[in-house]
Amino acid sequence: MDKQELKRELSLTTLLMFGIGGLIGASIYALSGYLIKESGLFAIAVFILTSMFSLTSALIYAEFSSIIYSAGGGYSYIKSAFSGFLAFLGSWLFYIAYISAASFYMLTLARYLNILYKTDILLFSAFIIILFTIVNLNGVKATGDIEFLLVILKVTILLFFSAIILLKFGVRLNTNNLNNVNLAKIIGLTTVIFISFEGYDIIATTGGEAKNPRKDAPLAIILTIIFGTLIYMLVIVSMLSLIDAHPWILELDEYEMVILKEAEAILDEIGFVIMLFGIILSILSAYNASFYAGTRILFAASKDGFIIKKFLKISDKKVPSSSIVFTSFLILLIAILAYAGIITNLLDVKTLVVQLGMLASFSFALSFALVDIALIVHRRKFKELKRGFKTPLYPITPLVGVGFAIFTLVNLIFRAPITFLMFLLLLGIGKILYILEAKNNANNKRISGTY
Repeated sequence: MDKQELKRELSLTTLLMFGIGGLIGASIYALSGYLIKESGLFAIAVFILTSMFSLTSALIYAEFSSIIYSAGGGYSYIKSAFSGFLAFLGSWLFYIAYISAASFYMLTLARYLNILYKTDILLFSAFIIILFTIVNLNGVKATGDIEFLLVILKVTILLFFSAIILLKFGVRLNTNNLNNVNLAKIIGLTTVIFISFEGYDIIATTGGEAKNPRKDAPLAIILTIIFGTLIYMLVIVSMLSLIDAHPWILELDEYEMVILKEAEAILDEIGFVIMLFGIILSILSAYNASFYAGTRILFAASKDGFIIKKFLKISDKKVPSSSIVFTSFLILLIAILAYAGIITNLLDVKTLVVQLGMLASFSFALSFALVDIALIVHRRKFKELKRGFKTPLYPITPLVGVGFAIFTLVNLIFRAPITFLMFLLLLGIGKILYILEAKNNANNKRISGTY
């Protein structure tokens, strides 16, 4: 085995757990209450539309994952079609996305516990970062096993509460105030939960460590969207039914507390505790999946010459140890800066969490657009290539994916102009890094281990 090669230990089940772990994270708790407040019954339509649009990109990922088996995930797909700065941009965007997403999950959980129990945000964040650094350094099998356990437990809790609500109250979908919501608002709200549907790219980053990536990765990607959408729908319907029976829940100032108060309304204090446990598990699994993906992006970019070679170091456990440690350091730095801003009253943790979520969404939106375009270019470049899976309704599917990604990007610019300026600044930094390091060192050949 090449010293720069990772170890193939991940099964189809583990790939699926990584996908669901990334898809069902903080958003199902923090954003479900917000969406119901904003759109009521139409929250169902928001999730259905988002899953449909996400499916277009997921199908493209399924095709790429059947021919490209790299730790770079979506970045490697972009590099297979483009060279130069566009290829580098893919790695830079995805790394920004996963660093932002992991920080978003970490601070969301820290904020939850700070609201409830006044826990120290920095100390708790540092604990989470160190814990998952150790887990990831212990080997990809250990990382996958932890993800499996976290996902099974969190999904069980969600299904348990949803079943109790529906058995007790039935399906109660209040049709009042529907006039306050229009199609434009529904479509606009899809961009708010865009970060929730990153799971299929996380699966793509397992390409260098999956046992049978050609067969398992496309299947895991499709199943992630199907199962994730069904779970989201069940939770939203049960929340709407309970809120119809207990409308006072929506009067809460903190929309993150909606689902906790719902659990408390069903099973009193024990319900509150169980749901809080579910929230902790859910956010931890999303953090672990995003952190894992970010480290593999950095490793792949280093292997391709876009980043310094120091991140190519593979430990005895066959994991990219330098990438893991450096990514942990960056997330810890974000936590320290956030804490400094909070104690000096320069930052509000709620605002910061929203900004990090938006920054991740900006990065994912542009990244997914590039992946969708990359498929069109790739098919023209390699017409005779035998593909394990072919995207249906080509080229309509990638064009729809590009359209939604661009719409999401434009919508986010209007929703968060300050975050967009931060995003542009990071793109500028990326351009400087490309000129200084990547331009002359990049390997523009096909990615190793692919078609």
